[in-house]
Amino acid sequence: MLNVKLTDNAAEDSYSFLPALRGQANHARRDVIHHSVSGYFAIRRDNWKLSCCPASGGWTGPRPSAASWEKFKLAGLPMVQLINMKSDLGEMTNLARQQPDKVKSLHALLDEQVSRGRSTPGKPQANDATIVVDKQPGTKKRKEKAKAKNKKTTKKKNRTKAAEK
Repeated sequence: MLNVKLTDNAAEDSYSFLPALRGQANHARRDVIHHSVSGYFAIRRDNWKLSCCPASGGWTGPRPSAASWEKFKLAGLPMVQLINMKSDLGEMTNLARQQPDKVKSLHALLDEQVSRGRSTPGKPQANDATIVVDKQPGTKKRKEKAKAKNKKTTKKKNRTKAAEK
């Protein structure tokens, strides 16, 4: 609309939705990454949604716990959910077992976008925190390592800001 060129570290995940407002069928966004209140990732592309947890990652039950994940593992159930949003709006049928290639491709897309620090074209950007895509409940060591790494990153950023002043 304004025809302003953004720097590489601006709007890393933003696409203009002006074409959609104008009724144009082709607009840029093909996928979107979701992050639940409990910290679980999901990615949607076209009609597919891959959730990186075997149960609800949000407000509703069954909520993730170490015990519930162990039950899923012992039962041999998939540790992810793959839903066809066109045919299953209620998200009742997990197609992860029937569509392993779709699980792999969506997971690879999620990993790629997270590691690049952006979902738009442009130079890769550093994430401002440690990102764990395949989070599991009850993993205190992982949380402690991430917290320690975040503290180091914050201290480094603060030293850099102080040096710039």
